[in-house]
Amino acid sequence: MSKACFSRAVGVVCAVAAASSWSSIFTAHADTGSGADFLDGSTHAIVMGPTFIPDPTTFPGYIPGAVTEYLQPLGFSDTGTVTPLVTPESPDFGPSIAAGINTLVRTVEADYNAGDFSAADPLTVFGYSQSAVVASLAEQELAAYQIPLQDLRFVLIGDAAADPPSGPTGLLDTWGATPFGQAVDHLLGWSNLDDVTTPNNLYPTDVFTVVDDFFADTATPADFAADPLGALWRDFVGFFEHGVYLGGLPESEILAAIDTSGVLDGATTYFTLADPVDLFESLWDVALGSFGITVP
Repeated sequence: MSKACFSRAVGVVCAVAAASSWSSIFTAHADTGSGADFLDGSTHAIVMGPTFIPDPTTFPGYIPGAVTEYLQPLGFSDTGTVTPLVTPESPDFGPSIAAGINTLVRTVEADYNAGDFSAADPLTVFGYSQSAVVASLAEQELAAYQIPLQDLRFVLIGDAAADPPSGPTGLLDTWGATPFGQAVDHLLGWSNLDDVTTPNNLYPTDVFTVVDDFFADTATPADFAADPLGALWRDFVGFFEHGVYLGGLPESEILAAIDTSGVLDGATTYFTLADPVDLFESLWDVALGSFGITVP
């Protein structure tokens, strides 16, 4: 184990030890609500963009979509403020995610040191696609910094590190734990992404996954063994379905998912969203919504 890895591990253990007990950590999400009250009290959010959108203000509809479609239905204040966080979001995923983690962690730590959030007014972190993985990995460093578990909330969509006890599982867990996946990571210089999973024992986290999303619900090795062409076609279509989260899904479907308890995994809850009936129409709606054009 490298010195960096050892230091991180020790830090996380110390942060966990500082909590009242393991049981309190695993019930943290239940204590803060598993549905529409999840973000109650939160008046400030940090929002990051997905791959190829390092600045979430690039498209005027992106942040409003994140707030109105996910954060406010989860209980985020109607008068809350949002900080757009610029992160690399490069397709060179390994270094890009590492740099994004550093940016997010430094930003949250600075806000914490300034007393800008607390258990009564927790800071919300929103990530989509690559930035969802950034947020997942940042949780470990923030815990090592000993930011209290009740002071932060995470809302993730299209999370490639999703690792629920049942249901859609992300690409990094599905393939990143296999010898083939790890060989690809090493070849590309992405070894920091081997078998990465969203924590279930740290900060309260809500994860939304569209069924068959290539990155968040990828076909498994068993799927390919049973039906190679079917699995390949599923992932091909799923690549495009990854883009429908903001503006491409019926609002009623997101609200219905939030109104349920989802699949609880310790401090993390997973909500599954059906893939769109008309993928082309959904992507068109997303394109319009990105520019702030309201779809009737």
